[in-house]
Amino acid sequence: GAADDGEIRAEVVSRVLDAGITVLATLHLGDLRSAADALRGAHRVAAGRPVDDAVLDLADEVELVDVVPSVLDERLRRGDLVPPAEMATALRGEFRPELLATLRTMAFRVIAEHTDRRLVAYMHERSIERPWEARPRVMACIPPRPHLENLIRRAARLAGSLDGELRVVTVRTAERSDEEKAQLKSYAELTAQLGGEFVTLRDPDPANAIATYAREILATEILLSRGREGGHWSRGTLRRLVWTLTDVDIHILARRRSDDRPAAIRGTAPQPRRLSAPRR
Repeated sequence: GAADDGEIRAEVVSRVLDAGITVLATLHLGDLRSAADALRGAHRVAAGRPVDDAVLDLADEVELVDVVPSVLDERLRRGDLVPPAEMATALRGEFRPELLATLRTMAFRVIAEHTDRRLVAYMHERSIERPWEARPRVMACIPPRPHLENLIRRAARLAGSLDGELRVVTVRTAERSDEEKAQLKSYAELTAQLGGEFVTLRDPDPANAIATYAREILATEILLSRGREGGHWSRGTLRRLVWTLTDVDIHILARRRSDDRPAAIRGTAPQPRRLSAPRR
């Protein structure tokens, strides 16, 4: 809400904390910017001035107050939440079953993402490089070559099935042609459409760049594509990744000999080949 001078209270939290004052606060999910935008679009819910999601990062502890929609509906009909005269309006508005279900799902996701960020920060502070699979992180590695849309989509489907994050990574080892730049731009746009993040790494050694970044983001799954002659990734690069990233599942997708597109096996979607190395 707003303070007496009109300033949003959430925006003064950092100053209060800096003054050594403990802050205990209650925040409605619908007041978070990301949630407010989603609710406004999907459920046409009017929202006031939203609070930036970054305010959650100021909290040492976030507690979720959860109740299933059916219990909330029962309490509403008993008159525990609003006066009887307002019940019908509430049931058509903020207490609609589909809206309550959406809010509950979003709340779980917000808590999971907050916990994941805290865990990653903890691991970085203590130089922990081995990934803890609190939340899967899927990383697709692509060269500036055509016909890799299926690889990106496959990585996105895997991330979605695991409720994880998607990163699409390319390694710049030398100056790129206009054609290569245009190709990567289209891949970046596709990645954004699929809810992922496109990252360009600069390193003359692709294996080192990929391995270093994978450790940095604590990747749990890596997808690459193998071309007619090893593609952008030489056999040596693939071998080094397998032996270096022993705690990461690495998937190598085969490719057609004719046009270098991802191969289909018996008319099905591209099938991954998982390489493994002895766990150390």
